[in-house]
Amino acid sequence: MPFIRQQTTTDADALLAAYAAAETDAEADAALSRLFEDHAAPVVARVVRRKLRGPGAQASDAEDLRGQVMLQLLTRLAELRADPQARPIQNFAGYAAAAAYRACADYLRALYPQRHSLRNKLRYFLSHQAGLALWETAEGEWLCGRRGWQEMPRGSDRGDGADGSNGDSRGRRRQELREDPRRAAESALPGADPQAAGMEGLLPALFDYVGAPVELDDLVAALAEVWGVREQQAEPAREDDEGPAAVELLAAPQPDLADELSQRLYLARLWQELLELPVRQRAALLLNLRDAQGASAVELFVITGVASPQDIAGAVGLGAEEFAALWNGLPLEDRAIAELLGATRQQVINLRKSARERLARRMRAGGF
Repeated sequence: MPFIRQQTTTDADALLAAYAAAETDAEADAALSRLFEDHAAPVVARVVRRKLRGPGAQASDAEDLRGQVMLQLLTRLAELRADPQARPIQNFAGYAAAAAYRACADYLRALYPQRHSLRNKLRYFLSHQAGLALWETAEGEWLCGRRGWQEMPRGSDRGDGADGSNGDSRGRRRQELREDPRRAAESALPGADPQAAGMEGLLPALFDYVGAPVELDDLVAALAEVWGVREQQAEPAREDDEGPAAVELLAAPQPDLADELSQRLYLARLWQELLELPVRQRAALLLNLRDAQGASAVELFVITGVASPQDIAGAVGLGAEEFAALWNGLPLEDRAIAELLGATRQQVINLRKSARERLARRMRAGGF
């Protein structure tokens, strides 16, 4: 079977093979559900949790990233099932981890532009400095350290550090580098000023102190702390600055059949993404959704057959009769939505702003 190049050796790969070979949609859905719940979701959650532990990362962004990666995996597997000749996935767990690492890297690049610049400088230095190395694991994680450490198992930290420490001490020192980088740098360069040391002086000393490979992102965060790299604070949002306008998330009405089909596909994808949002964000957005003329845009989902009024009612957390009573009054003003949600007007604005920003990111990630 061209879908899988190598004989499967893990439960995840066996499920992937079952998904590829499924003769019915029901069989495929069953394999896909187990593949995602038992394998993809834990891997993605673990990567996102590790990578988004910085002070600027938000819990809602972590949830958004997990959803984004899962959607990418779903799209990729759907393409492979539709075309068995497409590129195979040799290691599903590794593929899922790599997708999560890429998503986190994109997020952190936008959140920490100064650290991203430092990361690029480190990548160049590590790739060109004698005795040091930078390499990527099969799961898409970037590690760095002394040349020759590439084959050192991560779990056991086997190998000889310059300090002769055992695996336990290496683990402690790696944790120290993450949690107290100034102390780690001072211990690596006793009697010297780590802030005055360049990469040539500090990096080899840090690697010798830890005695094992270091995650590149951990090294970037540590050096940013030691060298005082600071990000510029974004301007606070104005009360009515809600991010992408609602009409920017909706396809403009098109005259011919091909464009109408394209619009329906767009709206179907948008509806799918809407359902991934928290219910309060969905309500704040949908109950106020307007077209370019200021009229309710929610009916576009109904007109195109993407969602029924009952579907929309459920999405915003209302009963069918309660929503029907509001239908002719849509779009609602923020104060009316605030009363429905038991929130303040500003909270409704913030909920809608977050929803629009997350939808815009997800739609872009999906190629829309």
